[in-house]
Amino acid sequence: MAEMLNLTRLLRKLEKYERESMRQNNGNVVVGYSASYAVYVHENLAATHGEAFNARHAGEITAGAGRKKGERRVVSRGAGQQAKFLERPAREHKLTIAQMVVNGMKNGASLMKSLLGAGSFLLTKSREIVPWQTGNLYRSGFVEKE
Repeated sequence: MAEMLNLTRLLRKLEKYERESMRQNNGNVVVGYSASYAVYVHENLAATHGEAFNARHAGEITAGAGRKKGERRVVSRGAGQQAKFLERPAREHKLTIAQMVVNGMKNGASLMKSLLGAGSFLLTKSREIVPWQTGNLYRSGFVEKE
């Protein structure tokens, strides 16, 4: 029961900070990927990524060095790569992210600075599993004040 009371208190504090922030227009942070195909990759649960991709394309990956000019290059993927690369870490680390914001403000940081720090943490966790072959999707990740 004590956890529930603390959670309720935390939610009330966050709501208060949100109201203050809305009045000051300084409390929105966006974390995302700007590559034109980011949403497609994020939502395409039928695509293979990570180890499943490597197993499916093993022959093409190993033969990559001997490919002819103009042939498609197939590069192995990191083990943890997957769809829902932004949503999964947001769900898994939601309490940590909320606590980062609260702790930042307790230590004297502004709400915006605390939100940007939490957003950077989320982006870092997301980049650990974002599928990428050329690095364009990975590099398109951003955290910004809205």
